[in-house]
Amino acid sequence: MCASERRSDKPLGGGVKPPRDAGRGSQATALGLATVAIGVFHDERVREIIGAPPEEHVLYMMPLAKPRKPYSLKLEDLARYIVERRRTGRT
Repeated sequence: MCASERRSDKPLGGGVKPPRDAGRGSQATALGLATVAIGVFHDERVREIIGAPPEEHVLYMMPLAKPRKPYSLKLEDLARYIVERRRTGRT
């Protein structure tokens, strides 16, 4: 995901503007793909690799992969996990 001053609306810190489209993770998941947002990397090197122009700033990357088996989480399991974390003080 890249942002540039000429294609975005409101600036973030340092004059960089936010992306207009930040729902790609949800879309990937809906398509049965796995992804994770990566926000720490060597900015200039990534810009070189993807061929982004100098005025664009790479904000984060989201690699995509097809999981070996579909992942699902039951609501009861999530609730049990949250309760256990709160009970032991690990929030």
